[in-house]
Amino acid sequence: MKKEEDSREKSLQALTAIFQRGDFGLAITEAKKVIKDHQSATAVNILALAHKRLGEIDRSIEIYENLLTNNPSNTMFLANLGNIYSDQGRLTKARELFEKVLSVDANHINAYLGLGNVYVMQAKNDLALRLYEKMQTEVRDIPIEQLQKINYRVAEIYRKGGEEHFDAAIKHYGLSNERLSLSHRLECIYRSKIEAVYVQEAAALSELGHIDPLIATVQTHASIRYGFQDRNAFCTDSFRYISQSKLSASEGFDRGLIDRLLALAHELESSPQALIDKGGQSAGNLFLLNDPDINKIKGIIESRITHYREKYLQSQAGLISKWPSQTTLHGWFIDLKKGGSLGSHMHKEGWLSGSLYLKLSKPEGSSEGNIIFDLDGGSYPTDGRVFPSKELNIEEGDIVLFPSSIFHKTVPFNATERRVTLAFDIKPNLLVRS
Repeated sequence: MKKEEDSREKSLQALTAIFQRGDFGLAITEAKKVIKDHQSATAVNILALAHKRLGEIDRSIEIYENLLTNNPSNTMFLANLGNIYSDQGRLTKARELFEKVLSVDANHINAYLGLGNVYVMQAKNDLALRLYEKMQTEVRDIPIEQLQKINYRVAEIYRKGGEEHFDAAIKHYGLSNERLSLSHRLECIYRSKIEAVYVQEAAALSELGHIDPLIATVQTHASIRYGFQDRNAFCTDSFRYISQSKLSASEGFDRGLIDRLLALAHELESSPQALIDKGGQSAGNLFLLNDPDINKIKGIIESRITHYREKYLQSQAGLISKWPSQTTLHGWFIDLKKGGSLGSHMHKEGWLSGSLYLKLSKPEGSSEGNIIFDLDGGSYPTDGRVFPSKELNIEEGDIVLFPSSIFHKTVPFNATERRVTLAFDIKPNLLVRS
């Protein structure tokens, strides 16, 4: 018996190491061997997670649902399935699973984090903050990496609460090791502190060699506001990297596909979005849905992204030269009604962003529904400086690709028909900063 236990433990350790280094194809192969030899639930869990990381979401869901048939109260399986539902934007089902986990195990850290994330996606930030506070008060021996996640999420809530909460946000970002914690901390400092404090913090961050779109956004804005050279390592000439083109039936973008995508946009669960006036946004990542039309449009978008990278292949901008080795395509629908618009924002978690226009009706020569790119936004202080902007005339079937660091917004439109866009980001897969 001891020999069997030792063999099982060694097999699981080897399997875990394979999964943690990101070799998910091999992890699936080895997990199946461990399951066959040792009937290990841990190996089955790793099998499901590996399928998830490879984008094989339906297979992952199937594994967890089969596991829960025989183990309906297994908190690990329930929480991991809840995370998948949350990623897909199926927030009601995700919340039910996380609440079930906590009814069985009131100290389950991942269920706390998952439920808090659902609250945030539902714009219930007060509930999320109370949940995180309860977690830190009542759960013993929280690992440091989990505390860092909690601090990042608490900081996000404070940041979104407005400038009066920025000091609290700065504090909690400083206690986190998440990938964007340094960038968000710098942004809060820039928006709320004097120039000297910002310059000192920006210099310290540059010394670390950290690069992402949010840092670039802040540094570009500060260079115009304070009148010094923009030295951000991501992209200093962002308007040059805006690419607009039209999709065609020859690549599969036909009327039938458009109509089916528009129907799907109506069916998906929505997530509250303060930036949207008279409209809504789908929850989660629609590219995680096992839908033939989603898979088709995903392939079309990925092909255009490949062409974009080839177009700028010789560029020395970090946007191109430091392109992440592992990325995820994240997408969502934005559905605007008459008079609707999308406020100024940039995509902090992205690298390259895009918009695909599925439905847009406007009078000939009108700017209604157009997209405006700007180097100012996000309620950043301007000190009266003038910031450059660029407006694109948009039509149905257009696809626009641009660095995630650029602020952008839409022009309100008066047509009675909806304005429906499929927005997307290429996101780096790294979750924590190095």
